[in-house]
Amino acid sequence: MNAAEKHFEIWQPGGLIKSVPIKGLHGKTMPFQEYVALMKREARSEYRQYLHTHKRLTQGRLWA
Repeated sequence: MNAAEKHFEIWQPGGLIKSVPIKGLHGKTMPFQEYVALMKREARSEYRQYLHTHKRLTQGRLWA
């Protein structure tokens, strides 16, 4: 990770392969507890989005 340039670097033994910008930067320093709360909200939101866009497996009746 290259924090100064705000991107992730993907390396292999031969050298740098790719550089990817970090998404969702908030541009400020924040206390750890606030950061954790933000990460929880974002994870919950992504999970809800996943559930909305993917079919769920349901178990049918085992007996008639």
